[in-house]
Amino acid sequence: RCVLPKLAVAVREMPINPANQPLDPFNAAIAWVDTAPLSQLANIFNAEFFPRWLQVLYTWLTGRPDYEEVTRWYLNWKSLFPEPLAAHDLIKPHFTRALDMMNNVVAGAKLSGSFVQPGTEASLGYLRVTDQRDKDRAPPTAARIVPTGEGGKGKMSIADAMYDSSVSFKEALEQLAQDHGMLFLPKVGKQQGGKQVYAFGKLPVYLDNRLVYAQEEGVWKPIALDELLRRAQK
Repeated sequence: RCVLPKLAVAVREMPINPANQPLDPFNAAIAWVDTAPLSQLANIFNAEFFPRWLQVLYTWLTGRPDYEEVTRWYLNWKSLFPEPLAAHDLIKPHFTRALDMMNNVVAGAKLSGSFVQPGTEASLGYLRVTDQRDKDRAPPTAARIVPTGEGGKGKMSIADAMYDSSVSFKEALEQLAQDHGMLFLPKVGKQQGGKQVYAFGKLPVYLDNRLVYAQEEGVWKPIALDELLRRAQK
């Protein structure tokens, strides 16, 4: 109990600087993850770290950033949190908010105030994609997905989204990436056959006629969504 206030002060005073990040206070705090009450550690990061962390991200995103650098920064911070802490109800929403901010900026939305402008997500028509899909009905190698109709009330399956004319294919993939804890961002200055190349997680891809293309042995080929997720998470 005596050490927790000291950890809170150390985390509060730790600079958040993408160019030169000191980690000693952070490492000192997470070293207690198996000893101190998890809820109290989560409270420290919720109050003393994430408001400033999100503000740094906001400032970065509004200044014409290198999106690949932002992606690496986000993924690195996420990987530093031990799983029990990262999955805590006080911590997980902050990473989701950061991901929303990055995806909204890539999609052309404007950020307002400290975080995402209210209503931005609705105006972009982002999908609420379910992770559960009927694998038996999904073609094992086809890049096009036949609608499964398993989206549930108020939700749309990724398969339905691919063929819904009111939803862009890019939006569907953005939400698919987000729901699996990955980023979907353009690779600045990179094109293939006149098409923008994106990073879906760790995998470079481009989109054409509602198909996803990825490289296989140096050749760009259509890729099934199941395979896309598998390779992007390697």
